Amino acid sequence: MVSAKYIYTRNFFYRLAKERFLTKMKTIKNENSRLTAMSISATNPSVISSIRNGKINKNNKSFIPDRIAKQIQQNLRIDSTVNGVKDKYAYSTILEVFWGEEEDLKNLEFELFYCIVKDMLSMFCKTNDMSCSYTILLQNLLKNYIEYAEILSLINLEYIHRTMKVEEFTQSVDDLEDDSDDLGDIVITNKINYIDTEEWKETNLRIPKKIYRFNYIDEEFGNPVFYSSETKGGIFKKIKLSDIVKIEDKAIIYCYDKFIKQEGIAELFFETLNSFEVKKIIIKDGVRRPDYDTKPTFEVFDKVLNNFIEKNLCKLFEKNKATSESLGFRIHDMLFYQYISILNLVALDEEGEVFEETGKIVDTYLYKVIDTTTNKIEKIPAKLQEVAEKKEYEFKRVLLHEDFKYVEGVKKQYHNYYESGRIENMYEGKLKEYKKIQFSIMKPKDFVKYKFRSELVGIEYRIELGREKYLLLGDLYNIY
Repeated sequence: MVSAKYIYTRNFFYRLAKERFLTKMKTIKNENSRLTAMSISATNPSVISSIRNGKINKNNKSFIPDRIAKQIQQNLRIDSTVNGVKDKYAYSTILEVFWGEEEDLKNLEFELFYCIVKDMLSMFCKTNDMSCSYTILLQNLLKNYIEYAEILSLINLEYIHRTMKVEEFTQSVDDLEDDSDDLGDIVITNKINYIDTEEWKETNLRIPKKIYRFNYIDEEFGNPVFYSSETKGGIFKKIKLSDIVKIEDKAIIYCYDKFIKQEGIAELFFETLNSFEVKKIIIKDGVRRPDYDTKPTFEVFDKVLNNFIEKNLCKLFEKNKATSESLGFRIHDMLFYQYISILNLVALDEEGEVFEETGKIVDTYLYKVIDTTTNKIEKIPAKLQEVAEKKEYEFKRVLLHEDFKYVEGVKKQYHNYYESGRIENMYEGKLKEYKKIQFSIMKPKDFVKYKFRSELVGIEYRIELGREKYLLLGDLYNIY
């Protein structure tokens, strides 16, 4: 199986390796016309063709297999028999076949940072080789950018919805109908409470144990009540995921220029490569023994990136994350808790009735005096609590409207003061050109076959995986 982990960064390094290979082949061919795919790899010329064309298949799952890389380094050279001088090799080391050279990477530091950030934003669930939720770590860094902090308050709300009550299921392949396109090999039902997940505890957000209304107007299609539609008003406006991606990209540009540029991540990456050890088992004198190779290849791509992120980037991102003293942090929390407060009151119909998660109506009563001489009273089902909460809900909506006006004013002042527009213009063109080719080797739709509903992934990744268009629709990846 081809690994899709770090798919943005894989595309970055795979594409560079391909271009470097084509450039060196062209240079060698100009002096040695006998160079062919067969002369580079007599045993696997088809893999050489796949590398040249930027294709991945069962024969080159890591794009450039180790055995092929050795043949490329050994055979991509100007033979001494051609011009009478010492053989001239196109690649000085085996590492160059995969990762290039440090000086070349320095010119692409922003693109490298962008790809790693995009990958980390798609890694919400912790694994054994992660010290924290990478999604939350990156969101806390990007929260320094006010416009991102604003939209993150809604993204976090959606995350709560997606992890509050989750049913995961797949079907056994043997049980599928012949014409079914479903994937999977097990049947499982599982419910997850968002407040119990280790990742949510990392947010340090004070989330209520119960939120009234992650419920649906239409249970059949699963449209949350807090989603604005043509037939029913909601508290949130319809937000395109593509618009969120634009804000996310601006935040990445801002944080790179303000916090990362001066750190020299290309140099840090090559320090990781040069100190990396790959454990292998070899047989010597008939005995299996561990051996260590100091030449990391694409076959250990995940381990190289894990090592680089854990040893260098996590500390860097943690040091520069938004704190309670930063404006972005305060704006995020102000809006997020306002949304939470409203959600605890939003399950109100026109008569002010509140529905619990069980679907039962919460009844309270008013008492009306019908005889002033005897003080006889009559119990009236008027639902006082619900009426009061409806008034509070309306008040919260007014406060939220005022918050929005405040945030808009702050964004305008902040934009002018920090010249964020100037910073964006410095990188916008470069990023626009890169995004045209960012999935030129591996497209998510081709390599990511299935995602569980609880597996939260990055916004742009979600667009690439399916037909999602808007935030807060509530379906599996919002795919309709």
